[in-house]
Amino acid sequence: MPPKKRVKRWTADWDALYQRIEETQHGKKRQIILEELDKVRASYQEDIQRFEAETHELWQKNLKAEQDTLHHKMMREIKVVKKKADEENISLLGQCENMQNQYNVLVSVNLDLSTKLKKMADEMKEEREERLTLLEELDRVRASNQEDTQCYKAEILKWKQLADQLQSNLDKVAKDYANFASSHRVMAQNRRAMWETHCQIIAKEVATIEKTADEKSSFYLKQCAKLINQHNIQITFDPEFHTKLEEMTKENQVVSKDKWIVQEELDTVRASYQEETIRYEATKQQAEHLQSQLDKAIKTHADNVSCHELMLQKARAEWDALHQKIVKEITVVKQKAEEDNTLLWRQNENLQNLYSLLVSVNLELSKKIKMMTLVIQEEREEKQVLHEELGRVRKSQLALQRELDVQLKYNKLKKSKFKTEREDNAPSQKTSRRLPTMTELREINSQSEPTLCMRIREFLGLR
Repeated sequence: MPPKKRVKRWTADWDALYQRIEETQHGKKRQIILEELDKVRASYQEDIQRFEAETHELWQKNLKAEQDTLHHKMMREIKVVKKKADEENISLLGQCENMQNQYNVLVSVNLDLSTKLKKMADEMKEEREERLTLLEELDRVRASNQEDTQCYKAEILKWKQLADQLQSNLDKVAKDYANFASSHRVMAQNRRAMWETHCQIIAKEVATIEKTADEKSSFYLKQCAKLINQHNIQITFDPEFHTKLEEMTKENQVVSKDKWIVQEELDTVRASYQEETIRYEATKQQAEHLQSQLDKAIKTHADNVSCHELMLQKARAEWDALHQKIVKEITVVKQKAEEDNTLLWRQNENLQNLYSLLVSVNLELSKKIKMMTLVIQEEREEKQVLHEELGRVRKSQLALQRELDVQLKYNKLKKSKFKTEREDNAPSQKTSRRLPTMTELREINSQSEPTLCMRIREFLGLR
């Protein structure tokens, strides 16, 4: 395989690998591609060393052969030099004009590329400034969100304290009810004992006063029936009260369980957010490392190319020196023609060097433009993501603000209702000191506890 084709093949492989690295930079096959890149670098360095050795040997062989052949050819072609010199001068002048035109075109292209690069740099600066403003706004929103969450936590603590107060009031009511039930049982037992004593007295006096005994027995039977009914009602009332207490404790357990589940979900969301930030930083560092390695490889390739160009220039200088030595032996006219030829040849070489430099500069500029377009696309995507995140945060903030307003209104209504109930219940407790019936307890519980549980669930986001 000739060296030019090898160089083309190496450049094609290098471009393909570079595109693959850019495409799979954020994928799962990154490690495999890095290993392939290391292998290709090693093979590339080995091929470069072989290419340098082969080119050096070829140049030495070619120089020796050219030195031998030139000596014979120049002696043979001395007679034809005058005619060919004129033709070559004309052709070289045409080539010089063409190269000058190409050089002017490349200069204009470079100017256009430089203007485009300046525009792209200005756009990148503007987008970075917008990104910084968005980040600052996001930090402000996060700070306000944290303040709102702290306020909401304080409100939740207040609601917990209020629930604890209600629970303590309910415990007091239950305790008073238990004391009342125990006193009622003692009274029932005393009445039963009195009724038995009265029955014994009546049995002794049956013979003497039958009419009065019948009336008194009927009266006492009615009282006993009333007492038995009251006792049965009391017995039926106790299990309903216990079942109600059990239902309330179950609801409190469900509320605490829901709160614990919400806390766990918040912890998992925070942990996932921290993991995503760590992954993002790791991928960013790895991309920067890969970019630095690619820049080093490009620099080494450019150094190798410059070494080859120096070798070529040295070989050309040696050939020119040999050519000048041979030309000195020719006549004055032939010397002038040869000097003109060498001058045109040098101008052609300079133009070719300038052309190659401009081509390399254009390639580097095109690569930089591609990289800058990729960076601009990434920054635009990040900017869009930041806009979306700001929108979500603002929506959540508005929802939390609405919820807080509703909660504050509900708290005020609840406090006013609780005060009115306390004021209404205070005189009745002082005068009569009677306990509420079963239906009244059910109404109070249905008005206070379930609504409180539902409001806490709605505030925590549970339906």
